[in-house]
Amino acid sequence: MRINPNGINQHSLLPVVARAWGNTRDWRSYPLLTFRNNFKGGRLALTFPTLRGHRQAFTTIIAPYHVSMSNDLATALRNRFEADAILGARALPLKAPAPRAPRATADVQNDVVADLLERPPLAPEEVEQRNVALRVIDDNEVKGCTHCGLHTTRTKTVFGVGSPTARIMFIGEAPGADEDASGEPFVGRAGQLLTDMIQKGMGLKREDIYICNVIKCRPPNNRTPAIDEIIACKGYLVRQIEIIQPQVIIALGAPAVQTILNTREGIGRLRSRWHNFYPSGSETIGDPIPVMPTFHPAYLLRSPGEKGKAWADLKMVMGRLGIPIPSRGS
Repeated sequence: MRINPNGINQHSLLPVVARAWGNTRDWRSYPLLTFRNNFKGGRLALTFPTLRGHRQAFTTIIAPYHVSMSNDLATALRNRFEADAILGARALPLKAPAPRAPRATADVQNDVVADLLERPPLAPEEVEQRNVALRVIDDNEVKGCTHCGLHTTRTKTVFGVGSPTARIMFIGEAPGADEDASGEPFVGRAGQLLTDMIQKGMGLKREDIYICNVIKCRPPNNRTPAIDEIIACKGYLVRQIEIIQPQVIIALGAPAVQTILNTREGIGRLRSRWHNFYPSGSETIGDPIPVMPTFHPAYLLRSPGEKGKAWADLKMVMGRLGIPIPSRGS
C-alpha cells in the first residue's frame, strides 16, 4: 500500500489507528500515541510509549514519498497495539505535529518539476518486471475478458503499446475499426495524427510513450462507451497506470478524462488545467499523477481549427517535464 506523506496527518491516519485498536466511536480520545511527521529525512515514525517507560518507534514509511508495504497498515498497527495492551496500555492520546509554514506557490511548482526531472533510470530487472506484469494482464485477463457485452462483437482486444517506463501516458476513449482489426491502439488516421503530435510536435519517439484506451474492446459503430463497459474495463486501466507509473497522463477526449477524474464536466472546461489522478482512489493514499486533458485526435481531424488549443495543452506538459519545444526546422 502506498502512503502519500503530503496527505498524511493526524486526522487521516487516526481513523485507521482507531480501527486497528478496535474502537471507531471516538478516535480522537487516544492520548498515548505520538505522531511524528518528519519527512525531511525521508521517514515517518509512529512512536508508542509503553509502561516500561521506553519509547519504541514503529516505522511505517522509509522513503521520502512512498513505500510498498507487504501488510495492511491497519493490521500492522493492530499487532503493535495488542503488544502494548499486554503491557498495560489502555489509552492512546495524540500529539499533533506543529503546523508548517506555508510555502510559496512558485517553490512548490519548482519542487514538482525537480522531482519529475531527477528520477533515476530503472534497472533492467525492474523494466522487465513491468513488461511481464503488463503481458500477464493482457494475456491472462484482457484477451479472454467477458465482463461486458463488447466481447461478443470484438475482433481483437486492444490493451496498450509503448514503454513500460514511459514518462507520459496517453489515454484515449476506445478502439476504432482499425484498432479492432490490428489489436493496437491509435493506428488509424487519428493514430497517425497522435504520432505526429508526439514526434513532430513534442520531439519524442512514439515507442518511448505508453498509449492505451479506457475501453479494451471496440464499441459497435464507434459509439461512446456505456457506463457498464467503462466499469468493466477501468480496473485494467488503473493497473496499467500503477505498473507504468507515468509522470504525466494526457487524457484524450471527454470519455477518457471523465473516467480518469470521475467527473461529468466537458473537455472544454477541463482542458488547459492540471488535475490529479490517484490510482488508489483516495487523496490520502498514494502519490497523485498529474493529468492534462486535451482533445482527442479524432476530434481534431473533424475540427482542425482546435489544433492550436491541443498544442497549447501539450506545451504545458512539456514545460512541466522540462522537455524543450522543437524548432520549426527540426
